Amino acid sequence: PHETDQVLSQRDMDEIFKYGNEKGIEIIPCINSPGHMGKVLEQFPQFRYTDGERISKSSIDLGNPEAVAFALAFVGKPAEDAISTYNADLMFFSVASLSLDGILSDWSESEASLRVAMSKNAKKRVLMCDSTKINTLSAFTLFSLSKIEYLITDKPLPEELINRFSMKEKTNSPAYLYEIIHEE
Repeated sequence: PHETDQVLSQRDMDEIFKYGNEKGIEIIPCINSPGHMGKVLEQFPQFRYTDGERISKSSIDLGNPEAVAFALAFVGKPAEDAISTYNADLMFFSVASLSLDGILSDWSESEASLRVAMSKNAKKRVLMCDSTKINTLSAFTLFSLSKIEYLITDKPLPEELINRFSMKEKTNSPAYLYEIIHEE
């Protein structure tokens, strides 16, 4: 919503993608630019549109080439290229679905691609996945559970998944932390 603090949560977005998939509608996520970027522009006020008297709280200045490049960096190949330059000791991420076969998937192709790009330069990957996403499958595959080191969830995992991926429960309060044991 324009000029408010209301934003869609990841759960809201997951529901939108799920609904679109069920109805055969392709949902194309985007950051609605040049307007509706208030939350982003709070951190980057130099890219706000101004008419000389007023400064917009939510619109990118399309007359500023740096602001345009900044806005385009959030989508597609430029976003993947930028993400692939980062190195992380720990990558915390979530997905829309985790199948009992250990397939991590999402409703958004661009989101899945960004997570795959970042995971390539992470020393360790930590999946945060609430129990409602387990034993489900979404449209776009990221990779297998065998490619991550830890999983955090709100309820115990199915034994089938624990056994298939040689997981060791590290803690169960207040959340369940599992380590995926990788054979050398």
